[in-house]
Amino acid sequence: MRAGLALALVAVLAFAPACLAGQGRVADGKYYGPLDNFVVPLPKLVGLRVQDESDPSGGMVAFHGDLGGNRGVTYVRLPEGMGAAMSDAARRDATYRSFVHDYALPSLFRRASLQAKIVWEEPVNQGAERALFAVVDIPGASTLLDAKTNKRLDSVRALLVFQRRDFIYMLSDELNSALESVDPAALGNERLLAARVALEAMRAEMSFR
Repeated sequence: MRAGLALALVAVLAFAPACLAGQGRVADGKYYGPLDNFVVPLPKLVGLRVQDESDPSGGMVAFHGDLGGNRGVTYVRLPEGMGAAMSDAARRDATYRSFVHDYALPSLFRRASLQAKIVWEEPVNQGAERALFAVVDIPGASTLLDAKTNKRLDSVRALLVFQRRDFIYMLSDELNSALESVDPAALGNERLLAARVALEAMRAEMSFR
């Protein structure tokens, strides 16, 4: 049954992000999702830029800053009837993991770098706050450039995957910046906890419809 759920999710996740069906709205310091499913406060980033795309099945928004800040929300509508199945804890955890490994890694992260890989993952919290926390290393995918080589620096992003109503969401937060360089192979418990707390705070600030 878990495999069936994963396959159903992968099938619905195969939407084409390039086919825009309308973009979100920015007003009063907030971003309003184009499918009317969530609202998120704009992050306080130097030189903030907003980039988004969507279709009726889902979409994504990224918030970029001049110093390397990069936060994002990816969201995908669940297949009809799948919401009830997500009430089973084991199936829910398997679906979150499938979202990262079967969709996000090949369809998003490896499009940016074939060497992208998940370097950390763990289920966190219980009940309605249950989620999958993960970290992905994406070589050469930072918004920052190396001043000497003029090549993009590596991206190390923390992820938080969870369900709200009819959607699965993946929040992301760039750990590398002009002020901090992170080694994805040597992330200690303190840095992992800080990354997780930051994403959970982002989720707590969001409203879902």
